[in-house]
Amino acid sequence: MRTTIFSSVPYKFLAALAVIAMVLAALPAMPAYAASITVETTTDELTTDGNCSLREAILNANNNGSLGHPDCIGGSGADTIILSSGSVYTLSLPGTGPTAGDLDIDDIANAALTIQASGATPATIDGGDIDRVLDVARVSPRQHPGPESSADHPEKR
Repeated sequence: MRTTIFSSVPYKFLAALAVIAMVLAALPAMPAYAASITVETTTDELTTDGNCSLREAILNANNNGSLGHPDCIGGSGADTIILSSGSVYTLSLPGTGPTAGDLDIDDIANAALTIQASGATPATIDGGDIDRVLDVARVSPRQHPGPESSADHPEKR
């Protein structure tokens, strides 16, 4: 009986490649990391001026990218928007749709967006009497101890 031993270089290369492929296939898939988007201005704007506004940050989080709003980093997964503690963010762009009026949160694919202040003092998002503050398409069952809305405190309007 004749025994064949595979010791050729191509065979060893293919065997090593197969082992590497099996090891990589056994590794768990890495989740997409969320973005931390820092708002740099209290002005409600959509201009390319180097300052990330709250509206631009929410639009980028909704789109999971920075499409059209390069002042803020792009969203990616379950994002966190960071507001400056103690600051008041007043909405001032009247109208409807995602670029005016209330802030539309519609990141349906990830269903998770956190808006929080940078420190212990809450930030305030004021609707500016133009519309409601937030229009949330879908809510995840999370606590949201971040900013307070002026609707929560009518005396602050």
